[in-house]
Amino acid sequence: MASESLCVQPSWFSATASGWCRPQLMMTSVDNVALLIIATVAALVLSTYLYERARRLRPGDIFS
Repeated sequence: MASESLCVQPSWFSATASGWCRPQLMMTSVDNVALLIIATVAALVLSTYLYERARRLRPGDIFS
């Protein structure tokens, strides 16, 4: 039988009874999902604003 100390893998791997190492599923918390959604929406809003602002610029306006 293998113990976790015999399984040389990253911390997100765990040893099974057969001695093989397999990925351990990580639980995603609701807070992490909410932060991901908020960051995604903020990035979309910012990129849309910058795109619209860049479209309104004329070539001569950049260096003035």
